[in-house]
This record gives sequence, structure tokens and C-alpha cells, in this order.
Amino acid sequence: MSEFTDMLVRQISLFGITDLIDICVVAYVMFQLIKLLRETRAIQLVKGLLALVAVYLAAHILQLRSISFLMQNVFQIGAIALIVLFQPELRKVLEQVGRTRVSALGSVFAP
Repeated sequence: MSEFTDMLVRQISLFGITDLIDICVVAYVMFQLIKLLRETRAIQLVKGLLALVAVYLAAHILQLRSISFLMQNVFQIGAIALIVLFQPELRKVLEQVGRTRVSALGSVFAP
């Protein structure tokens, strides 16, 4: 137990202001993405993607090579398919980012 507390104290002593800023930015972006997903039908897509990831992980753990190979190819093609599928939404967000001042970027993800 003392090894754990020593490690914890060491990590806390290394924690700086840049780490805090990093955590806050990541948390804010994740919050905005989750909020955006909940307000659209994209949450159904996310559930489907999570199911595919679960299948891939199970196949990888169980060493099912054919299914792992197929799932890897599905993910490679799926990345391009997602860009094509969400092209209008991506374009809208990028246009808003281009028109928005840096201080108002938080409102880009707002409905």
C-alpha cells in the first residue's frame, strides 16, 4: 500500500498548470461532443460503432483471425464511409468554425 501512496504523491507533485489546462480542454470538447450526439440521431450510430468494437475486441481476445481480419477492414473502410455519411454536418461545423471568433468557439457546438 505504501508503494501506491508513494507513486500517487509523486504523480501529484509532477502535476502542473499545463496538465490542468489539458484536462479541462479535453473534458470540454468531450462534453460538447456528447451533447451534440444526444441531440441528433448520431447516438444510434455511436451505439452501432461500439457494438462493432466489442465484436472486434472479442474476436481479438479469442484469437478468431478471420473475424479480426474482416473487422479491421470494416474499420478502415468505415472511417471513409463516416466522412461521406456525415459530410453535410461536418461542412456545417467547419463553416461555423471559420466564421466564429476564437472566444466564441464554445457556441459552435450549441444547437
